[in-house]
Amino acid sequence: MSKKIVVRSSLISTNAMYQGRKRKSVAYRAWCNEFGWLLMDQIKKANPKIAPFRGWVSIQYDFFLKNFLKADVDNFVKATQDVLVNLKIIQDDRWVRQVIATKYPLKCPTGVPYEPGVVITIENSNDPIAWDGSLLYELLPKERG
Repeated sequence: MSKKIVVRSSLISTNAMYQGRKRKSVAYRAWCNEFGWLLMDQIKKANPKIAPFRGWVSIQYDFFLKNFLKADVDNFVKATQDVLVNLKIIQDDRWVRQVIATKYPLKCPTGVPYEPGVVITIENSNDPIAWDGSLLYELLPKERG
């Protein structure tokens, strides 16, 4: 099962998530609330009976950013994923097996501006160790000779 969700909204970076070491910032809490409402609105429009994803998932994020050149794409993943967990769209972010994150500028090559936001594609990924083992050899200590 795969689900694509489009949310037109400003995005927040992990750099703005915390005040001090552990306390979530006011800006982050406000963003989570706004983003959560927009996300749920999009889900209800697309498919009001969407079931939460259980078990292993793969998520693709396509971020459309105002500050395209200054932004680290991975800074937007954590905050967005936290909202997916809080709304129970995914079970827990430890069940995310794969993340693909891409950032785009707000102007496309034709010059037509995009709106800031994110396109989220989630799909079940039931086999967490579906690889042939060849990566294992990369992790083995190299022989010295």
